[in-house]
Amino acid sequence: MPIQGLTPLICKRGVLVALLVGTALNCINQGDAFLNGGPVILWKVGLTYIVPFLVSVHGALTSQTRSR
Repeated sequence: MPIQGLTPLICKRGVLVALLVGTALNCINQGDAFLNGGPVILWKVGLTYIVPFLVSVHGALTSQTRSR
């Protein structure tokens, strides 16, 4: 079931936001593990990219709905 109003442009922006914000947050949260070869918690890495994507898409869809 497609989400009403979800366009390729919104998804593309969401991916860009997720890459930029997720990378910055991963460096902040687990940078020492990446640099020193310590244990990296993979589910946290995944969530750190998924959350900014979802927030970006939600914001865009909410903005579309309110402007109608």
